[in-house]
Amino acid sequence: MQKIKYLDGLRGLAALIVVLSHFVVAFYPAMYNGAREQVHTASAIELSITKSPLNLLYNGNFAVCIFFVLSGFVLSYKFFQTKDNEVLVESAVKRYFRLMIPVLASIALVVILSKLALFYNNEASVTSFSTWWLGSFWNFDMTLGHVINNAFYGVFFNSNADYNTVLWTMTYEMYGSLLVFGLAAIFGRVKKRYLFYIAAILLLFKTYYVAFVLGMMISDFHNNNGFKHAFFRNPFVNVVLACVGLFLGSYPSGSIVKGSVYGFIEANAIEDIVLYHIAGAFLILVALLNTTKIQHLLSTRLFVFLGKISFSLYLIHVIVIGSLTSFVFIHMAGYVGYSTAVFLSGLLTLPIMLIISYFMYKYVDYNGIKLANKIYSRIFKRDLDS
Repeated sequence: MQKIKYLDGLRGLAALIVVLSHFVVAFYPAMYNGAREQVHTASAIELSITKSPLNLLYNGNFAVCIFFVLSGFVLSYKFFQTKDNEVLVESAVKRYFRLMIPVLASIALVVILSKLALFYNNEASVTSFSTWWLGSFWNFDMTLGHVINNAFYGVFFNSNADYNTVLWTMTYEMYGSLLVFGLAAIFGRVKKRYLFYIAAILLLFKTYYVAFVLGMMISDFHNNNGFKHAFFRNPFVNVVLACVGLFLGSYPSGSIVKGSVYGFIEANAIEDIVLYHIAGAFLILVALLNTTKIQHLLSTRLFVFLGKISFSLYLIHVIVIGSLTSFVFIHMAGYVGYSTAVFLSGLLTLPIMLIISYFMYKYVDYNGIKLANKIYSRIFKRDLDS
């Protein structure tokens, strides 16, 4: 499908939120889990922020749900334009290779940095009180067999994120993609296919896979001019949808919300939080598709650039935080105050993170896409055409 710039912009914004979320968990963990013993400020402002809508700025789980809804939308978009099953076959064949090449590169980077002893996350975590998260990575022997198994199989089919904690989403991306392709192939031409979408949502309720189905539903509705109805063109309606979506998306992922603005929808389990975040992502995408001003904002060069490098940024940011950012932090912490050390560490290393992401996009991610296209055209397409 032809790139829709504002969707790339939304993806880029979501990637930036994921980066900020992990930076917060690494250096201000109380802003995530609300644990008073992990506070770093005299006023304990972290405890107030974590239960407020400001949580939206670093709610990584919500951003991941945006990724999943966007995947459902984008992966089915061309099919709903053409109703050609060959589109689904092509996308299904290329999906693994398209994801695997950048993932393999990120794992290789982890192994290299580990062998060179360039990770400083353990030392940094002691000072930041994030031993339970930042200090938990890369504390194992990295053998060639384990690397190969993890990169080519475990990451995609067994939710194994030993080498890079963000890779837990790859299993959802793989199976979620196949779910979208399967639903489209079987029910994509059925007149009352929305009944089957609803059935899939009920069967997968409170799992991340619901996000893929919802994204697919929006794509179907959008391509069949469902949003042309006056209801969806009403600015007030879209403001309400966006506000509700942002509120649900800002629901804290790791802290107790009793006594906060979220108290009336207090989650009883992590599955409830997942549901809130998916619903929020769904509403945001619906509102975006019907709000021209926000589309223009997310189509600006900055957001489009972030969208272009978003996958690479997603894959490498924790690696940079655990190595370069942690290194800068532990060397500054002895000379300046804690918050100053954290701020300068982020300020100095974020541009480097973006530069690395750009080069990874240009030389790894982009070539991974080209390789997936070649594999399909030279091997699979030939067999299908014969």
